[in-house]
Amino acid sequence: GHDGPILVTFGGSDPHQSSERCLRALAAALPGRPVQVIVGPGFGAQIERAAALARLHPRAQVITGAAGIERLLAEASLVVTALGVTVGEALCLGTPVALLCNWESDGTVAKALQNRGVLHHLGHHATVTDGALAADLGRLGSDPDLRSELAAAGWRHCDAGGAERAADRIAALLGSGEVRSC
Repeated sequence: GHDGPILVTFGGSDPHQSSERCLRALAAALPGRPVQVIVGPGFGAQIERAAALARLHPRAQVITGAAGIERLLAEASLVVTALGVTVGEALCLGTPVALLCNWESDGTVAKALQNRGVLHHLGHHATVTDGALAADLGRLGSDPDLRSELAAAGWRHCDAGGAERAADRIAALLGSGEVRSC
């Protein structure tokens, strides 16, 4: 939703501690905004990490065992995540996405999606500065019009026709002789 919390979720393990970085950035830029952060089952020292995350933002709600993530995604005003299934889920729910890349190879896809207007690419976790992260998240979190534009573009991007397009492409490749069936 427009006024829902900002949801921070970096998968089951968050290998680069991006949740911590984003919570610190959000605390600097938007200390009054409610923030939810999901602690996945693969987070090392899960209980200790959840407690530490809760201390990083004055309005943080830490969620462990996030069964029903779709409700959290649908109610969020912004989802801050890495490239993966969560991006597609949020786009299909009409929730704006800010993407912080885990891997350099994710940058090509992230930039292409940003160029289509469907998400905001925050950069690669190892190279984006804390100041840039705070500035970007602050702007996204405080600008409902920008979030609405991203949400609408993301929604338009999800037309449920992907499987049919993939099948058509496979059939075309098989028919062209470029690829042979197994």
